[in-house]
Amino acid sequence: MPPIQHSEITLQEFETFGIDRLKLLMDLNYYHKTLNLSIKEIIEAGHFKQFMLKYMKDTKHDLKQSIIKDYYGHYILRLCFLKDNENMDLFCSLELMLLKLKFASIVNKNDKIQFLKDNSSLLNITDNMSEDDNLITLSQIQDQKLKDKYTKFYGVNSNNNANFETSILKLKFTKLIDILPSRTILLYKGYLYIPEHMQFNYLANVYSKNLKKELLKIVKYKLNNISVNESDRLIPIINHLNNNGSVLSNYNRKDFTNSNNGDELLSDEVYLPDTYNNYPLCMQNLLTGLRNDSHLKYQGRQQLSLFLKECGLNVEEALKFWQKAFQQKYGLEEFNKNYKYNFRHSYGLEGSRINFKPWDCSTILNKEPPSSGMYHGCPFRDWNKVKLSGYLSKSKNYYTKEELSKYEVNTILDFKDKNDYMMCCTKYFELTKDTLPHNELITHPNLYYQRSKELDKRKKIPETVEINENK
Repeated sequence: MPPIQHSEITLQEFETFGIDRLKLLMDLNYYHKTLNLSIKEIIEAGHFKQFMLKYMKDTKHDLKQSIIKDYYGHYILRLCFLKDNENMDLFCSLELMLLKLKFASIVNKNDKIQFLKDNSSLLNITDNMSEDDNLITLSQIQDQKLKDKYTKFYGVNSNNNANFETSILKLKFTKLIDILPSRTILLYKGYLYIPEHMQFNYLANVYSKNLKKELLKIVKYKLNNISVNESDRLIPIINHLNNNGSVLSNYNRKDFTNSNNGDELLSDEVYLPDTYNNYPLCMQNLLTGLRNDSHLKYQGRQQLSLFLKECGLNVEEALKFWQKAFQQKYGLEEFNKNYKYNFRHSYGLEGSRINFKPWDCSTILNKEPPSSGMYHGCPFRDWNKVKLSGYLSKSKNYYTKEELSKYEVNTILDFKDKNDYMMCCTKYFELTKDTLPHNELITHPNLYYQRSKELDKRKKIPETVEINENK
């Protein structure tokens, strides 16, 4: 039963709740798996709060509506990940990640207890949560023998007062026997005592197992009942949500839509001047490094390949481009063995089949700066002022057609001094190309590329008109 009295939802809500939940999971998965941010880093950087606010935006901060959307969204998606074991395992891992983020973001002890009660069924701790002392601290334990056993078992430093105030989860062992052989949890008088740093690792393991069991039950029920009884109502929506069995293949994380406007980019066009001049400095730097070294390290390959994919380079053309770029160092057989899979993976054709989005400026700036022999990152941040100034001074002003003046170069360098690298890129764009519409800020390499292409097209229109008039 839902945690709040609520009898039904509309078909439109059914679809909306499912889509929004899937987008939330994809966003979080991108930050956790692709950007390699830990649960703690996602929370501390404010990403989790940001995504949850976005997820719950249409509830207008109404607590009841937020709970309803969260609850039904989870159960709706259960119906969409039933194609095979890989899909079910993926769903379990995504929902587990969300559960971990929720649990780790809770600071208040009473809120943690309430969270455990709300999720007690899937965590298999329903019987335990009727007690009042589920979460305790070492300082609250009156039994000296238990206290001694606990500090010895977990190697707790009794001289550090902070250790006496960290939470301990106390649970009956009856339903949790499967973890006892590992001897990782203290058992005392019929109760398990789990320290704070181990609590959710165990609970998460139980959650995953139980969720997978629930999904397998749904497979059997769905095949026998839903397909027959809901063929005109729910099945079309479920098929839309899961892309007819391949949940992830149509869900890309994009900050803007149709950025390539349907244009295709061919492998032989990547280095052409008309195309190359539309690239932001970070991508020109990567392409220069690739041409000079006939290779890019992993971070550079990811940054460039996802950018080019968004520019319209399809997977077949991408493999042609990268194989040709690497050919001086790697033959076709070695390329296929060591690199082909990774490029196909970026297009969502291998592994979990997530169609990864190109890195935006924030993502790039959150990466470690490149070391020797590496070209990823943002030149406005990573190049020293001498190198950057030398490059900028050779660039031409769009209006005067002359090289940027010392004043114009210093304008960009001033933003570098303030660590405002997106403003550096925006100012560079405006000086060398034209003003951006609506005081727009460059926040994405593909946005730079898109706006530059649009300006190029506008410049060519008068020429076409003039030719037609001469005819």
